[in-house]
Amino acid sequence: MIVCLAAATAQQAVTFSPNPAVPGQPVDITIHDTASQPFLLTDPCHWVEIHAGSQTGPIVPFEPTCISILITVAPNESFTFQWNQIDFSTGQPVPVGRYWIRATTFNSAFAQGSVHWACIDVQGPNEPALTAGTPTLQVGVTTPFAIHAPSYPNAFYAIVFAPNSNLPVSVPGVLDLCLSEPLVEVYADALDVTGTSNAYALAIPDNPSLAFSAGVFQAVIIEPATLSLTDTNALSLVVEP
Repeated sequence: MIVCLAAATAQQAVTFSPNPAVPGQPVDITIHDTASQPFLLTDPCHWVEIHAGSQTGPIVPFEPTCISILITVAPNESFTFQWNQIDFSTGQPVPVGRYWIRATTFNSAFAQGSVHWACIDVQGPNEPALTAGTPTLQVGVTTPFAIHAPSYPNAFYAIVFAPNSNLPVSVPGVLDLCLSEPLVEVYADALDVTGTSNAYALAIPDNPSLAFSAGVFQAVIIEPATLSLTDTNALSLVVEP
């Protein structure tokens, strides 16, 4: 598992806080350098796009106007933009659902663009949720994970890891994940009678080379009676030193 996490390191990674998001609650969208290389962002109107439902879903406008500026993110640093969950085309809060974030970065010469995708779910209180005990992972620290899915008592589940969300795995009519291949199952068990599990914890070895690596975790739940599948939100996480 740790080998996969270390190998997953790309130039940048996108994380969210809180994750999942409560309807109407501002969300911090943070882009991290994970390759010890500086990069550039244009103003938030251009480096971030928010798509409803899928990567090809409609764009949710979030700013009426923008000032054109360049933002430099130093090696091993990050930049945060806050999304207030308002659709500025209607002036109303966005509905619950999955939102895909498209982040575009450039190298220090502003000559080469890179696109990074990540997804966040805006959820009501009873929707299946995967949470981590801390917003980031840390070298030498064990981080607990929890699943809360009250509509799925005693259901089986698997927590799956992937390097990123750029090319999500989709089985039409069955399951649409926020994970790109290769997928690695890191833990499997059953929820308790309340639809809860606190059985999984991820231990990051005390190895400085793992700092700034990144990856995405998501749980898949199997409903016992029908064997239908559902998924939780996806957790995009970065390892801090």
